[in-house]
Amino acid sequence: GTGMMLHPLINDYYLKLARSNPGFGIMAEKLANISKNKLESLRYTSPDYVYWLTNTCRLLFYCGKLDEGRQLRYDLLGEVKVAAIRLYQNRDYSTSLKFCNNYLETKPEDKDILFTKARCLSRIGDYKESENILNNLVLNEHSRFLLAKYYYALGRAYIENSQNSEEHLDVAEKYFMKSIGKNEHPSALQSMSELLYRKGKLNDAASFIERKLKDSPADPFALSIYADILWSLERKPEAIDRIMEALKHQPKNPNFLFRAGRFLQGHKSRAAYGFFRDAIRYDSDYIDARLSIADTCLDLNYID
Repeated sequence: GTGMMLHPLINDYYLKLARSNPGFGIMAEKLANISKNKLESLRYTSPDYVYWLTNTCRLLFYCGKLDEGRQLRYDLLGEVKVAAIRLYQNRDYSTSLKFCNNYLETKPEDKDILFTKARCLSRIGDYKESENILNNLVLNEHSRFLLAKYYYALGRAYIENSQNSEEHLDVAEKYFMKSIGKNEHPSALQSMSELLYRKGKLNDAASFIERKLKDSPADPFALSIYADILWSLERKPEAIDRIMEALKHQPKNPNFLFRAGRFLQGHKSRAAYGFFRDAIRYDSDYIDARLSIADTCLDLNYID
């Protein structure tokens, strides 16, 4: 209850003392039943799920129910894997990492979970450990598809932890190019475009996002990035066309609505007001959209 951590040797010493007690097995079985009931009450994506799964299995082992403990762990392992990936997709990186570690205790070579763990580590700032895992995956891989995926993830690890470091951006660029060299990895093409845009290399950025759009012409996020690049290249009518195309696919996306408003505002169009208003409707906390609509109201003499 105090959160105090015992050294493993000390913990093992006291555990051996406890297990020599005649009532240890009975108590462990009672605790195992409590733990099983708690586990059954939880959704498998709950942050507490892995904790109770681990303890239930351990308590079953302690009370001599070895087969039941192994079976429980085996039966629920697939759910732990699905939960780990889903939690990552839902951006709950710390909980996903717990699930990954728990799963890897039983299946340490699972590529999907090793990859998910690496992405979680990068997202929480431990990009070096993420890089170690991904480099090990690369060493033993022959599939061009998976190599492209791993190189892309290595690039993302450096982008996500760049803190505007030119050195990190240069490393990320090398990994993205390796990924693209394997199979024109679409996400690497998009990330490469964003990186070059960030570096001010607008024509090169446009070239990479155009390659992405050849295979995914309706991708709204790629269209949005392309719109930003085109606007910076002073190709303003084309930029407006692209952001409007992105909005056809995601008409309620506040970021796309805001960009459309900014482009139209810069193009001296009264229609900007409506896009800023809709951006706020779908995200009432969007500060930039609030400031922009106030600015537009002044331009249109909507003083009230």
